[in-house]
Amino acid sequence: MYVAWDPETEGEEKKEWNFDPDDVPRRDAMLIEKHYDGSWDQWVMGLQMGKIDARSVLLWYMIYLHHPKYRFDDLPNFRVRQLIVQMGVAELKRLFKQASRLKLTPDQREAFEAQMIEDVHDALLREGKSGEVDIVDGQLIIEDDGGDLPKPASPDKHELTG
Repeated sequence: MYVAWDPETEGEEKKEWNFDPDDVPRRDAMLIEKHYDGSWDQWVMGLQMGKIDARSVLLWYMIYLHHPKYRFDDLPNFRVRQLIVQMGVAELKRLFKQASRLKLTPDQREAFEAQMIEDVHDALLREGKSGEVDIVDGQLIIEDDGGDLPKPASPDKHELTG
């Protein structure tokens, strides 16, 4: 997952990280759940769905990794445009499998699936691939047409710092 934070404050530089939810230690995962007020799977799904509270916790955690005394209450009241979170195709596939275990209302499931289709399509393009994406009978279907596209210039290509 690509995460970029641009505080848009003079003298503060944009920070960029690669984040893999599968690499978070148990104690840190428990802190994340505490600040998110939900389960680990709900938090990861919230990231994909663009939930600002999930993304706020992610930003806090990325800063916390480099500044262990940084408190969640110290997180600034940032503008949504200042934080970018993008998942790759492999992460989205894993997330879809995890989300299938969650109990969602039909409206929540429909919104999740529509967002998933859009996100997988965007991730394919960022990764220089082409194909069709759909969800059929609860299964995520990615039909690769075999064509590789030139990879567009994207935030994923930046050297990550943090």
